[in-house]
Amino acid sequence: MAAEPTPIRDYGPDPQENYSQGLYLRSRRDSSGKAYFNAGNFLAPEREYSEFVKDSSEIMEHVKEVFRLTTGRELPEAFISIHVLGMQELEKAHEACGGSFHPSIRGFAVNRMPRPSDIFVLEDDLDSLLLTIGHEIGHCISPTLKNKKDEEAKAFAFAEAWMKTIKEHDIAGIGKSIRLKHRPAKNNIHDKASDFVQEVIAGGKEAMQAFREIASCELSIDRNVLAHYCD
Repeated sequence: MAAEPTPIRDYGPDPQENYSQGLYLRSRRDSSGKAYFNAGNFLAPEREYSEFVKDSSEIMEHVKEVFRLTTGRELPEAFISIHVLGMQELEKAHEACGGSFHPSIRGFAVNRMPRPSDIFVLEDDLDSLLLTIGHEIGHCISPTLKNKKDEEAKAFAFAEAWMKTIKEHDIAGIGKSIRLKHRPAKNNIHDKASDFVQEVIAGGKEAMQAFREIASCELSIDRNVLAHYCD
């Protein structure tokens, strides 16, 4: 007899949670209906498709390896929980957090740093899922920035480093599938954030250096409002 699925605990909003509903939970999307982060923009269309992942246990070893190689540290599993869910369960978790769900959503993060945070992602092919998780981790390993564009740039910078690691080390055998030259969907915040990160990297900074400087407010898309957003 199959075991009963573990119910999702109450992930309802907490006044002290360190995240922006407007950025992470509302279903803001472009005219095509695409969610902000689309892993397909970073994967070669002619790639060999990878295995389908339905549970976090099937991908966590890869996540931990990429995190260790990217940051030089172990993934803080006591403070970041990753949940791979079916569409119905993802919708329940999203709405329990106060969001307005749309089927285009592939993942979202609830950053409670320094308290434990949660990352929710839709079951998917391993390559797409690993990239989505990397982007969401980029939101959760430092406090959420008040400037939404900088917060998204922070996650993109981490995702750039994450993808470079996967490609260079051929993690899970998907290195050839990664496109380091890419263009995200035209949807304002993600487009501007990605362009900013690419500009910083082109200027000579490594992606992880860009991540750290954005996270610490040394770098900002809106350079003239640093004092307001980073106090």
